[in-house]
Amino acid sequence: MPSRLVCTTALRSLSIAALTVALAACGGGGAGSDDAGDGASAEVGSPNPQDSGAVTAPFAAGTGATPGYFLNGVGSQVLGQLNTFTQSASGAMTALNDRSLTGTATATQDVSGDAFHAQGRWTLGSVTSPSGADVLRGNNAAYHYLAYRRVAAFPASGSFACDAGRFTAPTYVGGTVVPASAHSGTATGSAALTFDGAVATVTGRYSVQAGTGADASSDTGDIAATVTGPTHSSTGGAYLGGNAGTVTAIGDGGNGSYLVAVAYKAALSNGANYQGVASFRCR
Repeated sequence: MPSRLVCTTALRSLSIAALTVALAACGGGGAGSDDAGDGASAEVGSPNPQDSGAVTAPFAAGTGATPGYFLNGVGSQVLGQLNTFTQSASGAMTALNDRSLTGTATATQDVSGDAFHAQGRWTLGSVTSPSGADVLRGNNAAYHYLAYRRVAAFPASGSFACDAGRFTAPTYVGGTVVPASAHSGTATGSAALTFDGAVATVTGRYSVQAGTGADASSDTGDIAATVTGPTHSSTGGAYLGGNAGTVTAIGDGGNGSYLVAVAYKAALSNGANYQGVASFRCR
């Protein structure tokens, strides 16, 4: 059975630098800063026929603030400033900072994105990091990533309606043992974004379902985030060290829109735990 975080941390709205320290204490990690950088460096990899999904354009770091990212595996929640990345010709990201997907056979599912964000789910290959390698063999214990371009500053005020969002298929990370057919599920959600005094507030819901017949189970959680700046994020519930909750950040959606970036955990009614990422474009 996959291991899980055992550290419980009660945090609401943190700078990326402060959140990095908290994640390290909980067994995760990350690289982050409150300071806007000069953009990230990108490499282009070869297309992979085992990948699924597509992007409408390659992710572009932009020339302003350095992008942000989430990368979540079992017992590892990494988020912060994205300094370097590799994106294949098919749109899948295969490296984010010091984490990369390697091997003679690799696969990235649920690939989506454009010039302003990129997301997907690593399901096959080895995830290498400074602490070692984690071998992936399918939907069980997959890694989920979401990279997003940051804005230079939040507006003083405004309300924005968000679309239905793009979700990676949530994957099993522990708790009650489930059959292989329930190692991945489906997710839906909604969100709304407002700015007041240059502070962003996100409200919404997400629902996760997995399994069929007697193995079917589900959970619904809240997205309730107050994000105090473009390089900050907001945690809700027991995301850090627990089994249900969210971390939320705000990015640039392009053409005057904003991107709500969410990583979530869900504890289903049968006791099984899942996680994934989602992005909502708000206009």
